[in-house]
This record gives sequence, structure tokens and C-alpha cells, in this order.
Amino acid sequence: MKLLKICSLFLMLGAFLTVTAQEAPAPVKTDFYPLTKNAVWIYKTKGVTVKMKVGNSSPEGTKIETLVNDKSISTEVIQVKKDGIYRVAIADIKPSKPVLLLKLPPKSGDSWEVDTKLKEQPIKCKFEVKEEKVTVPAGSYVSYVVQGKNIDINGMSAGITTWYVEKIGIVKILLDFGGEKSQLELEKFEPGN
Repeated sequence: MKLLKICSLFLMLGAFLTVTAQEAPAPVKTDFYPLTKNAVWIYKTKGVTVKMKVGNSSPEGTKIETLVNDKSISTEVIQVKKDGIYRVAIADIKPSKPVLLLKLPPKSGDSWEVDTKLKEQPIKCKFEVKEEKVTVPAGSYVSYVVQGKNIDINGMSAGITTWYVEKIGIVKILLDFGGEKSQLELEKFEPGN
């Protein structure tokens, strides 16, 4: 149960990375988050398998389902624009502004401020990007790391760090929620069809 709670927190924390909403442009694709239908990222954490599977796309974005030990725990909607990868919904809840996950094209030194709400809960912080090598069970890569420290979620402190690799997507996630840390590392990426 504790791990299920951590995985749910991971999904919620991701919803807090945000920038100002813009008009919905035509769909764009990026190799930093390949959203091909049926693509699957398989992660391991504390003996548990976490899968993120790409579903259907619409003008609003592409649905991704998160499964823990093959049991669905949440969904999110990702939209790629020319300037970045955005989360526009999580568990059918839309943040007050779309969520910026990674600026495009990514570069070391990028940063952005966060000031949004999720279900009327204020969320504030700053995110920064750097380039670094990362090794996970799936391999060793050069990645762009998006790091958010001291995330203020309605008075609670949290942190999230996400590693993005070209042609694969997210290879590692490190969460710190109130001092409780959890890490997901990619074991396998299936590119879909």
C-alpha cells in the first residue's frame, strides 16, 4: 500500500510542473517523449513493476495509463507543443494551467517558475534543467534532467527529478515527498506501433 501511495504521489507531483497556458496548436511530436500508441515504459522500484502505457490521442493530447503490478492506478494526458512537453490532465483533473515537463528543444540551463493550482491547492516552485550521464537497468545515456526542489504543495515540501533521454523518454524519476524518497528506474522501453 505504501508503494501504491508513492506511485500516486509521483503522478500528482508531475502535475505541479507548470507554465502559462497557451492556445492549443496542431499536434507536434518529440523524441524526448515518444508517444506512439502502445509504447510502454517499464520501471522497477522496491520489487514492484510500474508501467506507463501510451493510449489514444486526441486534439487535447495523448493519454498515458500508469499500472502498478499490472493494475491501473491513474491516467494522464500529455500534449507536445513546439516549445515543450506539457501535462494537461492527471486522473481526469486539469491543473489551472498546463504543466510544462520539458522545454523543447531542451538545453542545460533552462528554468521556469511554477505557480498553479490543482483542485484549488496552490503549488509553487522553480525547475531547472541540466545535462548529465545516467545509468539505469535499461542502459547508460546522456540525459536532460529536470529538477524541482522545495516544491510548496499547499504548505507541504516535495521534490522531483526526472531524466529525459532522446528516442526513449523518461528513464529515471526521483521523488522526495516530506522526506520520504522513492526512485523509479527504466528496465525496458517498448516503442509501440
